[in-house]
Amino acid sequence: MELSDIILTLVGILTAIIGGVVKSVMKDIEKLEANINSCQMDLPKEYVLKVDYEHHQDKIEKKLDKISDKLDKLASNG
Repeated sequence: MELSDIILTLVGILTAIIGGVVKSVMKDIEKLEANINSCQMDLPKEYVLKVDYEHHQDKIEKKLDKISDKLDKLASNG
C-alpha cells in the first residue's frame, strides 16, 4: 500500500466524519427553527402586550375611582 492510498483513505474517513457532524448540526438548527416558530405563534395566545395591559389597567382604575366616589357619596349622605 502506497502513501497516497493511506492519505486518500484518511481524507475519506475525515470527510465522512465531517459530513456526519454537519448533518447533525443541520438537524439541530432545524429543530431550533421549529421551536422558534412555535414560540412566535404562541406569543399572542400566552402573553399580553404592554400597551394592551396599560389600557386595561387604566379602564379598571377609572371604574374603581367611580365606585369609590359612589361609596363616598353614600357614606356622606348616610
